[in-house]
Amino acid sequence: MRAPLRIARGLRVFEHRVHANVACTRSCSALPPHSRWVRQPHTDISLLRDGQAMTSNAAEVGDFPVVMPVTGIEAIGAGGGSIAMIDDGVLRIGPQSAGSYPGPACFSRGGTAPTLTDAYLLAGYLPEALLGGKMELDRTASERAMAPVASGLKADVFDAADMCVAVASSNMVAGVLPYLARQGVDPEDLTLLVYGGGGGIHGPLLAAELGINRVLVPTSPSTFCAFGGLVSELSHDVMETVHGQRVDGTALSEKYKALRQEAGEWLSRQAPPERLVSTGFECWAEMRYTGQSFQVDVRLPDSAVESADLSAMHAIFHKEHERIYNHCDPEAPVEFVDLRVRIRGAMSIPEPAAPSSSAVGDAFKGSRSMRFQGEIFPEAPVFERSRLTHSDEVPGPAVIEQSDATLVVPPGFVARVGAYGTILMTRS
Repeated sequence: MRAPLRIARGLRVFEHRVHANVACTRSCSALPPHSRWVRQPHTDISLLRDGQAMTSNAAEVGDFPVVMPVTGIEAIGAGGGSIAMIDDGVLRIGPQSAGSYPGPACFSRGGTAPTLTDAYLLAGYLPEALLGGKMELDRTASERAMAPVASGLKADVFDAADMCVAVASSNMVAGVLPYLARQGVDPEDLTLLVYGGGGGIHGPLLAAELGINRVLVPTSPSTFCAFGGLVSELSHDVMETVHGQRVDGTALSEKYKALRQEAGEWLSRQAPPERLVSTGFECWAEMRYTGQSFQVDVRLPDSAVESADLSAMHAIFHKEHERIYNHCDPEAPVEFVDLRVRIRGAMSIPEPAAPSSSAVGDAFKGSRSMRFQGEIFPEAPVFERSRLTHSDEVPGPAVIEQSDATLVVPPGFVARVGAYGTILMTRS
């Protein structure tokens, strides 16, 4: 499912019940080998809190650090092009990739290595053809590619495929849990938003492993990232480093006022005022206890900034430190490292339209054998998403197919269609 950043295929989101926290993930199959760092297939995850994406000042592009606020995204696992292999008797998924070309064996582009996509096909998750039937998948080629792995595991190719999916899930879980722990959130309090061509396949499987109880699938997963680029607000961060400076409330208030002016000038260069529906500012600060080697990103209340209330700013820091690390020291001195103002300019976007309520016919397409963690379901139903209507329910195990994506409903989950065509899977 990054899908959470750089798009190819993917997974995405988690939402906190109390604070509407959301975490996002997406899995990318490797792209053509233009550079060595793009070639690794992966699944990325990001966290949204209070409806806003978390940011990081420690990102990298290739081997180069990005010393500026960017969306906090973490690579956590394999993608559809990841190659399965036996290494010293141990089944491994990736980091080697078949890439887009030749790609998985089932794509019939000359690939001979067993990939996670081949495992999906053999486990019953994928149909015999993608893109609405325009791209046929070669099951025989997948079986032939998976045979050496199956031999090493002393299993048949179908059990080997199931094991490949399980190992890939374990790799993702091993990356997700530490990430969520650092953010101070519990998987049970999150909703996973999956997108990209492959996000609806492994995302629900990951949710089942992590204990996430809700999985949200947009109407067009494979174009969800591009759609977001069209409707997102204009956003820009302006920063000033104050590390080592003694700043009181008045000085902070003046610095934020200057940063807001600079941010406003940036927005005026991006779009004329008449095109903006609304404009908003957010004041952030990287804060820490004096002597700490790390800082906490804190959203400061506008009232505290405007009134130069330093004690209120400190109180917010203590509260956030308590949320993340389960402790704080209100008596300890606090220092500011960076000040940041984020400006948001919203432009007019189309309102979502509910799908037609006219009768569309039976969504049931047939059934096929599926495997989940060693258990075989010989008659798992398959449904056509375009024929599902509002309030329809699909209990797992099942598959929901559409022209640009495939959705897997694991055992123990129920998929429900929303008013605007989105699908919410909940643990039954």
